[in-house]
Amino acid sequence: MENQVWAQFNKPKSFTVDLGGNVYVADQLNHVVRKISSSGMTTTIVGNYSQTGRQDGPGKTATFSSDFEVLFVPQLCALLISDHGNQLLRQVDLKQEDCITGSRSALGAVKFWVLGLVLSCLFGLATGFAIRPYAIPNTGRRQTPSFLQDMEALPNHSGESSTDVLLRCQKRNC
Repeated sequence: MENQVWAQFNKPKSFTVDLGGNVYVADQLNHVVRKISSSGMTTTIVGNYSQTGRQDGPGKTATFSSDFEVLFVPQLCALLISDHGNQLLRQVDLKQEDCITGSRSALGAVKFWVLGLVLSCLFGLATGFAIRPYAIPNTGRRQTPSFLQDMEALPNHSGESSTDVLLRCQKRNC
C-alpha cells in the first residue's frame, strides 16, 4: 500500500463508501483502486500503475483491465471489483476498522428529521383548517365559479322552462 498526501486520478469510473466514511475509487486508466480516508489521506489499495492484465494477488501484484468498477459489501467487509474487460469478479478484503460503524447517530438524526417533517406538515394542515373560517371573511369572500354567474345573468323573457327552447329563443332574438 502506497501512502500519498495527494494522488492524481486518471479517469475515475466508480466509487463506493464504507461504513467508516472512507471512499474507494476505481481509477480506470491508472488501473488501481484508491482509498480516500475520512481524514483526506489517499492510498492505493490494489492495482498496478504500469500495466493492465488479469493477474490476481495482493496489493500491487493484482492487475486489471481498463474497464472495472468497485462496490463495497458490508456483510463481507470487502470490496467487490467487477473487471468487465477480463470478465472477472474479484474480492478485496478490508481491515475490520473500515467496516465498524462509529455510531448510529446519523441514522437516528434522519429518523428525527423525517418525524419532524411529518409533524410539521400535520401541524400546518390542522392550523390551516382551524383558521380557515376566520381567514376567509377577513381576506375576501369566496368566489362563485364564473359559469354559475353567467347562467344566473341570462334573462328568461319567454317564460320557457326547457333550456333547449330557451337557447333557441335567445339565438333568434340576437
